[in-house]
Amino acid sequence: MSLFILCLPEGYYIIYVTIGIERKRADDFVQCIKCSRLFDQIARLKRSVRQTLLIVETNPYATVYDARHCAILEAVLSVLVFWQAFVIFSKAGRIPL
Repeated sequence: MSLFILCLPEGYYIIYVTIGIERKRADDFVQCIKCSRLFDQIARLKRSVRQTLLIVETNPYATVYDARHCAILEAVLSVLVFWQAFVIFSKAGRIPL
């Protein structure tokens, strides 16, 4: 078995060229929503793979950034419905992948 380490152009991980995983800390997730970067990142990843998974580590409602709860919810719903990507929230810090 060979191991290749590459800088991925889209997302953090790509599994078997079909699943792309974008991984965000809660503070980064909220910042990406505020500056509209989240949807661009999900769109680029979605064009690269068949299925997309967004992992948000820790609570996005408890960051130092001032974000309305409804804005976070709207962003999550957009990712789920419009981009047809799965979203997972982790209570702990980093999920070991």
